Amino acid sequence: MATLPPTSQPSAKQPPTSMSGHGFLSSPQASDYLPSISPTVVYSTAQTAWTPQELQTLHAGLTQFPADQFDNVTRYIKIAATLPRKCVRDVAFKVKALGYPSGQPTATKRMKIEPYHDSNQSSATAELEEARLAALLQDNVLAINTMRTNLLNGKADENRAQMLKFRENCETVLSALGGICTSIPPLPLQLDMSLLEDNEDSKTNSNGSKKNQ
Repeated sequence: MATLPPTSQPSAKQPPTSMSGHGFLSSPQASDYLPSISPTVVYSTAQTAWTPQELQTLHAGLTQFPADQFDNVTRYIKIAATLPRKCVRDVAFKVKALGYPSGQPTATKRMKIEPYHDSNQSSATAELEEARLAALLQDNVLAINTMRTNLLNGKADENRAQMLKFRENCETVLSALGGICTSIPPLPLQLDMSLLEDNEDSKTNSNGSKKNQ
C-alpha cells in the first residue's frame, strides 16, 4: 500500500494583522476613525485651535455686532451661534487675545448671577392674577346689567349697591395693572357718581348725629 507523502510542516502562525495598514493606529489620519464628538458638546480651553475659516467668521461677527452697539455677552453669544465648534467662552478668549475693544459696560451687569426664579411658578401666578381680573370685569358686566334692569323697573335706589361694587372692582383692576394704565389715554367721559356721593354724605351725617346724641 502506497504511503502518502509526508505533509508539509504547518506554516507558522501568522502574526496578527497590524491595524496600522488600515490607518487605525499609526496613520496620521487616525482621528478620522475615532468616534466623532457631537457638535453640541464643546470642550473649551484658552488654547482652543482656530481654523482660518473660523477666524474669518469671528472677524465677520465682530464687524456685524460692533462694540458700540452690543455688550460683550450679547456679542459673544451671537458670534458663537455662527461657530458650531466653538462656545461662548472660546469666543471671549479669542477676542481678548486679539485685543478687540470691549463692548458696552452693561455687560458686567448682565453677567451678574441673578437669584433663581421658577418660571413655571411665575407663569402660574400670572395666570391666577389674570383669572382674578377677568372675574372682576365679568362681575362688572353683571352689575351693569342689573342696574339697567333696575332702571327699567323704576328701582334706581337699588343701584347704589351695584354702583359701589362696580367702583370697587374698577379700583382693584386699576391698582393691579399699575403703570400699564399710564400709557393709555383717558376716556372722553366721566362716571356719574352723584348717587354714591349723596349716599356716603347721608351716612356720614347720620353717624355724626348719632355720636352727638
